[in-house]
Amino acid sequence: MRLLDFSRPVALLMVAVLHYVNHRETAVVDRYREMLAPGSPLVISTLTADQRAEQAARVQRFFAEHTSTPVTFRDHAAVRSLFDGCELVDPGVVWTPLWRPDPADPGGWEPHRAGCWAGAGVVR
Repeated sequence: MRLLDFSRPVALLMVAVLHYVNHRETAVVDRYREMLAPGSPLVISTLTADQRAEQAARVQRFFAEHTSTPVTFRDHAAVRSLFDGCELVDPGVVWTPLWRPDPADPGGWEPHRAGCWAGAGVVR
């Protein structure tokens, strides 16, 4: 018995994992996306150094010194390109706190401090 029917839409959630995939291995996203039927949702969130270069450098040093898994930061354009072949869902690729924020949240904070881009798309 097959668990997933890839002839029908299947959601692919790549949330908080792609910063463990280096730039040379990003083609894995393409391979997964190509397996998905049209109408399949693709959700991605990943670390960025955009507007947070100093903090990102500290995170990279920590991972290099304390783990065997380096981290990879992607700028906005690189994250956006992971959605090639998809129709982006509003509001597009934005700071994680801005992706469908809670209307009850009073705001007043700086969304870039999250250090992550997030987005969702639908495979065409």
